[in-house]
Amino acid sequence: MNPITVLESSNMPFSNSRPLVPSFTFKLDFHGQIQEADLDGKWAGKDISSIIYVKDQEMFMLVWNNCQKGLDDIQWEFRLLINEMTLWVRGIIRRVNSYNPYFELTCYDITFEKTKEILLKGQQEVLKSITSAPNITKSLSEIAELVERLYPHAYCSIHLVDKMNNQLKLGASPRLPLSLNKIAGRLYNKTYSSIIQIKKLLIIEDINKLFKIDSQGLKSCWVFPIFSNTNQMLGVISLYFLKVSFPSKQDEELIKDCAHIASLAIERYVKEKELRQMAYYDQLTSLPNRSYLVSLINQEISEQLSDRLFTVLFIDCDRFKILNDTFGYQNGDRILQDIARELRDILGQDELLSRIGGDEFVVFFNQQIGNPKLSEKISSITEVFKRPWKVNGQEFYLTASFGLAGYPHDGYDGEVLIKNAELACREAKREGRNYIRYYCEDLSNPRPNQLSLENDLYYALERKEMQLFYQPQVNVRTGKIIGAEALLRWKHPKYGYLSPADFIPLMEETGLIIPIGEWLIREACNQLYAWSSKGLEELSISVNISPVQFKSDILVGTVNEAIASSKINPSQFKIEITENMLVHSIEETTRILDQLKHIGIGVSIDDFGKGYSSLNYLKKFPIQTIKIDRAFVKEIEQDHYDQVIVKAIIQMGKSLNINLIAEGTETKQQIEYLRNSGCETVQGFYFSKPVPPKVFEELYDTWNELASKWLYKN
Repeated sequence: MNPITVLESSNMPFSNSRPLVPSFTFKLDFHGQIQEADLDGKWAGKDISSIIYVKDQEMFMLVWNNCQKGLDDIQWEFRLLINEMTLWVRGIIRRVNSYNPYFELTCYDITFEKTKEILLKGQQEVLKSITSAPNITKSLSEIAELVERLYPHAYCSIHLVDKMNNQLKLGASPRLPLSLNKIAGRLYNKTYSSIIQIKKLLIIEDINKLFKIDSQGLKSCWVFPIFSNTNQMLGVISLYFLKVSFPSKQDEELIKDCAHIASLAIERYVKEKELRQMAYYDQLTSLPNRSYLVSLINQEISEQLSDRLFTVLFIDCDRFKILNDTFGYQNGDRILQDIARELRDILGQDELLSRIGGDEFVVFFNQQIGNPKLSEKISSITEVFKRPWKVNGQEFYLTASFGLAGYPHDGYDGEVLIKNAELACREAKREGRNYIRYYCEDLSNPRPNQLSLENDLYYALERKEMQLFYQPQVNVRTGKIIGAEALLRWKHPKYGYLSPADFIPLMEETGLIIPIGEWLIREACNQLYAWSSKGLEELSISVNISPVQFKSDILVGTVNEAIASSKINPSQFKIEITENMLVHSIEETTRILDQLKHIGIGVSIDDFGKGYSSLNYLKKFPIQTIKIDRAFVKEIEQDHYDQVIVKAIIQMGKSLNINLIAEGTETKQQIEYLRNSGCETVQGFYFSKPVPPKVFEELYDTWNELASKWLYKN
């Protein structure tokens, strides 16, 4: 006999899981012993209660006692254990009065009806699960459990068609042990072609004989195909038995219903997978698309700690249109696929490549700009565009332009970061292509016409377009916010926020720096008073003074008047000047600084180390604070020269009893190095970018909480 049977309706053997007739009768004596039965098997002498399902025995004894008392034709439903199978029956018991009285128990097989009830209830539960939470593994497990409720003496597994690898892969098997799952996997690898080609119910009568493996007691198997609504095979439902067993037509109908439910779950899963693929993946390269990338970045931002930074690299192939026009779109698509494959091979598991446009790619890196590993990766990416490509035997070179943007200083969400990286890339193209450009704030706005900008600047104060933003200064030894730097911002009605580099030189050229500078000093003093009245009494505010302001005759008077009218403590107001301002007209500089010192104003040297640094000037002028330029802080973790310079500045400041502030601190590692080197006060994006006064107040407690964590590192 062939160990694999393909069942058709014409050659269907009758199942040994059901009695041979729809009804059968037991003849019982007064003690419940079976005298005769019209079923195959030895039944005489058995107690009827021994074949009644244990949970139904109490009801049977009640019926039996009533029958003995004279009640006849009692009907009820219960379960019998026949041929190692559990059958639902509707029983009718009556007393037969004859020369030798006995009881007659007639049983009608209602297993199929009861099973259909279980199936219907199970279907409703599974369908509800599929629609409410479409998890394919959960849904298939529930279907397998339903099949096992219908066939308690069988194990069920569900396998799905894997077209790519030409095999069936496991979808669910809630009760089948792991060792038997491995056997099932080998079984389907060997019979895959038969199952796929035949697409009909298969019966494996002897697993051991067919596959020559230890099936650990499993004897036979039913394999039911699962079809889609277009008659495509999606998988199989399998039942494993401990003895040779054949399904009846009723069995086939029941499992066919279960297979239909499984097809609904699988098709929904496949459809949703296709929709996700269309919604979040590029169809040509199978790379994540813009939507996926934005979602990933936003998730990273929502889950990250404040000291975690990452970078977005925007890649735009140069003159790709010429390639398409020359070789055709089909070859152009193939080149894009090749580029995607090569870029993907360069990246690690925590990095992501996405295609967001025709010839545009974006890479997400989990490192900050300036990290050596990131620089290495970007270098490898640029190498991809330095070698020749071939189309139809013809070589050509395809270069690319690159734009970099980093979180958090270049954007606080996915869309903004990608947009700013793209702006940097566009700037790289304007500068000649095949170039890397870093994002900076002035790229975000259209470049204004210088003449119209100058005209608008005259009305900026009157229209209240000038604003002050504040960036906190933090002492990482005491864990407290000690001050803020006031930074001028111009919110232009047409161009939005302009970079200070776009308008401050213009203010100096036109002389508008004087009236705007006066407003800035008064506004900063008033803000300091407002914060003091709200309990922020220990804060100081520093403002930048331009060379034009510094040389004017009204600077000292403006500061004195602003302090008096705002009623603030003069020691809480500080001005910042650059090194270059000290070297011109030493006598005049000394006079102005002495007058400010007399009022009680502290003076800081901004961007120290960038200009004409001189110990002589530091000794000669009343300087209270040195601000270490951000250029030395940026790569202080790995650049030996920056480390030497910063340590020298710190040592010099301590020797002269001058306070120190490090600008541009963005990472925990930078701050740890600076603090360990003796610089205790920092200012930079690690704590916050410059923010409006209201936001400063809202974030004040959060910054203090972050700053207080440094106390535990003392």
